[in-house]
Amino acid sequence: MKPEIALKNALLEIISCMLSPNSEDRRIAEERKKALEVTDEYALLLLEILLTAEEALEERQMAAILLEHYVRNHWSDLEEEFVPPKASDFVKVKIKTVLPMGLSDHLGKIQNHIAYILANIAAYDYPNDWPNMGDSIFSRIQLDDCLGVISFINEFSRLGTRYQLNSCAEQIYSTLFAISKENTKYSTKIRAEAVCSLCSFLYAHSLDLKEKQKLMDSNTVTKFCELLANQLVLPHPEQSDYELKSQILVFYSMLLVQMPEAVVQSIINILPNIWQILSRCGEMYDEVLANEISPYRDPTENLEDPPRFYVLAFHVFHVLHTLINTHQAAYSISGVLPDLVYYMILFMGIPKEVELLWKSDPDIYISDDLSNDCCADSSVRVLSKELLILITTELEASQVLNALSIAVDKHVHLCKGKSESYYWRVMEAVMYAVGSINNYIISLYKQKQIGNFDILDYLTQWAEEIGPCPSWLMLARIMWVGGQYALLLHANDISTYVMTTIHNLRESSFILRYSAMRAISLHLDKMTQSEFRAIYMEIRDPIAHALIYALEHSQGEILHVGLHALENLLKPLPPIIESIQNEVITLMLHLFLRNLAFPEIVSDLHGIVKQLCENNNCYKNLENRFLSVLVTIINNTIQTENGSSSESYSCAIEFLNTMVKHSPTPISDELLRSFFTVYGCMVTSEDAIVTQCGADCLRTYLCKVPQQIITLTDNEGFTGADYMLNTLRYFLDPQKMEFYCKQVGKLCITAIHTLGTNLDLQIGFLLKDMLSSMQRTSDVAVEESLLVIFASLFYTHLDTVIYYLTLIPGPQGESALTFVLNRWLSKCYNFGSRYQCNLNILALAKLIEHTILKQDQRVADIKVWGDPIPEAYIHESPYLKHTTVHYTEIPVLLKIVKFLLLVLQRELRTREAESETIRSLGPGRTEHDREQDKRNLSLPEFEEVFQVDELSDISDYDSRWDSDTDSLDGDNPVYNMKLCDFLSNFLKNLAESGYFNKCMQFLDDGEKKALIKIGVNMGI
Repeated sequence: MKPEIALKNALLEIISCMLSPNSEDRRIAEERKKALEVTDEYALLLLEILLTAEEALEERQMAAILLEHYVRNHWSDLEEEFVPPKASDFVKVKIKTVLPMGLSDHLGKIQNHIAYILANIAAYDYPNDWPNMGDSIFSRIQLDDCLGVISFINEFSRLGTRYQLNSCAEQIYSTLFAISKENTKYSTKIRAEAVCSLCSFLYAHSLDLKEKQKLMDSNTVTKFCELLANQLVLPHPEQSDYELKSQILVFYSMLLVQMPEAVVQSIINILPNIWQILSRCGEMYDEVLANEISPYRDPTENLEDPPRFYVLAFHVFHVLHTLINTHQAAYSISGVLPDLVYYMILFMGIPKEVELLWKSDPDIYISDDLSNDCCADSSVRVLSKELLILITTELEASQVLNALSIAVDKHVHLCKGKSESYYWRVMEAVMYAVGSINNYIISLYKQKQIGNFDILDYLTQWAEEIGPCPSWLMLARIMWVGGQYALLLHANDISTYVMTTIHNLRESSFILRYSAMRAISLHLDKMTQSEFRAIYMEIRDPIAHALIYALEHSQGEILHVGLHALENLLKPLPPIIESIQNEVITLMLHLFLRNLAFPEIVSDLHGIVKQLCENNNCYKNLENRFLSVLVTIINNTIQTENGSSSESYSCAIEFLNTMVKHSPTPISDELLRSFFTVYGCMVTSEDAIVTQCGADCLRTYLCKVPQQIITLTDNEGFTGADYMLNTLRYFLDPQKMEFYCKQVGKLCITAIHTLGTNLDLQIGFLLKDMLSSMQRTSDVAVEESLLVIFASLFYTHLDTVIYYLTLIPGPQGESALTFVLNRWLSKCYNFGSRYQCNLNILALAKLIEHTILKQDQRVADIKVWGDPIPEAYIHESPYLKHTTVHYTEIPVLLKIVKFLLLVLQRELRTREAESETIRSLGPGRTEHDREQDKRNLSLPEFEEVFQVDELSDISDYDSRWDSDTDSLDGDNPVYNMKLCDFLSNFLKNLAESGYFNKCMQFLDDGEKKALIKIGVNMGI
């Protein structure tokens, strides 16, 4: 046997073993493969196996995968995945010469593998090492190897660089044009694939702005537009079937986004052809709805895919949506608007298969219909609804209302003469369309611009359909549309819609029960705005009982809707929560325990918890029923932290947090002692979510009842102050800092303030831990968290902090105070949240005050980094890969002053912009508006800015990690202070000190102008 034959047989045996289900066989085969992989013969034999049609498909596919790996690992030594040895030039030439022949393989899977390998090689070698790539591949269309060539273009569009795509763009466009124009030579499938490939390549190519402009200046795009416009009207299905038409419309949509100037008019010109397509698709869909038959399919269609005519209708709506949305071309459809709206409503109809699917699976029904259609982004029903909404924003109201009235009346008239099934499907679609633009219709109604679209009459007619309603889905839609238009309903109609909804809250059908929950939620959202509010108030009790029943018998996503409705029901005065508190608390307890694995559902209970806690007649009942359950769950995480799910622990802690936050003070002993339980959970768990929840809960205790916590004593005599000191030591431990610092910043700062003098004896240990953590961390967020905590310590314990940091050495031999100030002042621009910024500025101002008034040379003598030194003045070894950044050195107080002036400039610009806005909105504003503006722009009263200690008695230190205002921040002077006023007063006082004269020469023009604006005499 010849050596090459023996080697090929050995490789085939290896491939066969790699396909084996036995793991040991696969391991041995992998080792044998590695031994062969270093030889040139390995790649060439894989090539031979791949191109041999007589070999088994599985073995050819495995050979293709191995050759893909070979190219990735051995082709270029510049590749990250490169593994020696590098493929020889002989092997490379052989593969590039022979492999393109495989593009004509009779198996599509093999064609795709080969196209992918060739695209990878081209990405490495084209054009420098494979200048004839185009001749080798694109010329193969002369041999009818179209699908393989198209597959290569798709892969190369994804893998090639912009330079590579530009180099072969002309050949690719010529190849795809040649395929697309041959109506008789190539099938519609091949031409559809060519158009799809054209979209991929044109998109990738047009990302280069220069090439995009060249394309627009040339006639390439125009030629394709003209060619494909003709393809739309070729005989169906022989020369232009639904698949080809869909791809052409995708091409137009892509061009409208990428290069609209070149194609908008071309697309407007072919709109008559598009109307014909939509009309034909509409006739077919109407037949599907009327006869409850399976939709028409072309002979080549896959029965598992959506019908192609349905997909075509989707792309018609999509290209129209893109045309109108991106280019304000709504005028182009105004002439056919009534017919367009008619077909949009028609395609909103629910076909039989969707009806059966919804009735069989609550989750699918919720995701497709109740959850704002969030999971149905490829649905014609949803897209036609979105197009209708878009049209209402782009065309005159009179045109839209006239078209809507004609289309609705036409549907109502035509459906009455057909089957009951057709009737309810069309009526449901009409209500779906009208309900989707409720805000638009309500606004026009209030402005008395509703024209001949009689929405009140429609609402009355639909209310009359409730009794004899032929379908659950139609009844569900009637309830929904009543909720959408609750603000327009007459008194009688409100009673009809709402009482029907209450009845269906107790239905066994999940479609009716879930739809009733959605409808009642819509009514309650608008209850306080309705002129018939009294009607809703009279029936709150039956609504509450029915809603509680429905929630007890529901699960999953619909609970969000139902709980939102219940929360809104309990809010208005006079409250009904007292009379139904037992039922509500029982419901909440059941839902809480049933959904511990779903925190997003449990979080919806918190709004109701808040209302119960804030009611003096309810909070004790809630506490008695819930507290023992919560403590049991939280204790479980301490005792069984062994991989258990963290959701239940975090849910319980968050629930307790809400109870503490909203319960009246002083809180009860039982609720107070739960503090120890949360502490134990937080320091025991290694789960970040549990840690965060625990830290937030402890912080709520400290903010809500600081004195109760400080004096609280456990069974062993340790106080709440001891627990908080331990918390600080635990979380600021350098071994844990990387993991915990980002989680517990708020708690640390609140604890520092709350502990006050209790912290003095421990501050040295804390500072050492924080310094160690700062030196070790490479995480920017962790470092910024530490710096904010340092700022808090500087603000509350300045003398003590300076004393300790002066004694402790820094990492480079300087004092730790110098190290911290350097890091702090290099990062102070990054404190983005309001509280962090305010605290940072107060701490820096206090440091200046301390240094000047006490003439503290420990601080005054410190030099920190200034501006970067230009590279031209830096002399470094040319062999260094990374240039070290060098900085000037400036006195620390000057650095702080320049930073404060930078913030002042920003604040002055903001104030000027706000004042200009108020002046520009002056005419027509009410006195209330003006007073509100004054309050919003008023400045705090810091009469003596050097007396920064006036803020030292604040009761809540919130680190403001979030952009949302925490309810605990209401009276926080740090959070609420106005920077512009504080900085103006502070800097004016500073300008009167002797130190300011030393700073003058270092200030730039912008800084001096800011000082002049606030009234500082600069002597110029």
